[in-house]
Amino acid sequence: MTEQVGETQPIVKTIEGENGPNRLVINSHGARIEELVLGGQKIFTSVKRGDGRDASSHPCIPQFGPETTTSFGIPQHGSARDKDFKISTTNGDIVLSQDIEDGQYPKGLIFTQVHSLSDGSYSLKTTNSNNGEQNLPVSFAQHFYWDAPNGWEGLIINGVDVTNIVKKDGAIDLLPENEIVIPGQKPMVLKQKGLSIAQLWAYKNPETGEYDTHYVCIEPAEGDPAKNFFGSEKSMIKPHESRTTEIVVGLRS
Repeated sequence: MTEQVGETQPIVKTIEGENGPNRLVINSHGARIEELVLGGQKIFTSVKRGDGRDASSHPCIPQFGPETTTSFGIPQHGSARDKDFKISTTNGDIVLSQDIEDGQYPKGLIFTQVHSLSDGSYSLKTTNSNNGEQNLPVSFAQHFYWDAPNGWEGLIINGVDVTNIVKKDGAIDLLPENEIVIPGQKPMVLKQKGLSIAQLWAYKNPETGEYDTHYVCIEPAEGDPAKNFFGSEKSMIKPHESRTTEIVVGLRS
């Protein structure tokens, strides 16, 4: 069953679980995840950043990384996060889609996300389809704002303290299954297909040198922008072909 929903109306899905409530809030403006709660623990959150911006988890498409002023004129992380998506519900899942038009980027890219919530688990399937007549470079990432109620210093991913990598706005390799431990939170698991790295970041005040501490960004991505993934042969989607990535987040049992 498919139900079309107003383009600017958030969808809230809740499930009462064995270990506590599960809640997912999706806003079609920017395909933003305003909140994710699993087993009573807040996972993704909406924040007021130190630069005054209101922020929540969003996709970066068609490219992840800095502004591309010399090729297609695409702004940092792409402009999809500031556009209204088509939104619907299908068999309990939340589906968002948009035709990507960004700067001088060639037309033909169709972006679709399927958000699924179950008791203790959340999954995100993203498909980029090329309906055009030329190869399209795509470097997709999902910019997650993870809740950090006790701060993120001491963040451990796969047994390694990555605090200094967050401070350097650096990237790490992701395994098919990854353990994430944020201070004050129950350990979490992030499984991924097609998203081999994660960028780690928190806003730093350029005047005081202080970091935001109430969230941390762990951003699964197809490729490292520092290594010029966007525009490389691996980033290309051929005409009438598509590429799909998957993310599953849950609590460590």
